Amino acid sequence: MTFAAGKEGTTSGGARSCGYGAQTANVFMVIVVQAPDAATAQADWTQEQAKAEEAIKQGLTPGASVNLNVTNVTTLSGADKAAIATFNTTISGETVGITAIYLLKGATFVTFSDLVIGKAAPTADAMEAQARTTLGRVP
Repeated sequence: MTFAAGKEGTTSGGARSCGYGAQTANVFMVIVVQAPDAATAQADWTQEQAKAEEAIKQGLTPGASVNLNVTNVTTLSGADKAAIATFNTTISGETVGITAIYLLKGATFVTFSDLVIGKAAPTADAMEAQARTTLGRVP
């Protein structure tokens, strides 16, 4: 999938974000949080994951209910922690799918997600493949 230039932003908690494909049938979001150190990042893992999930939900129709299925991933070399989140449903007759991955490497938390309407969201394997590339770029 190819996207036009993304829209950069900063969340209320200070995370850097970039969204691609806003208000289209395929929205890709990247969020990066830099903690002061690895210990703080480890302690904040659950909180940062919850914030990322809220950002994903903002791309949906108001009032849509989303319960992401989150599974820890232990096979990503270079990640201190990783998890995959998925959700598939039908809203107003349209198929809606979300796949997200959460990564922690040292003091850096990275998440990217793909919300797709009208077709299947990327597979967990596809997201893990991109995660390997991303982890290789995180210091």
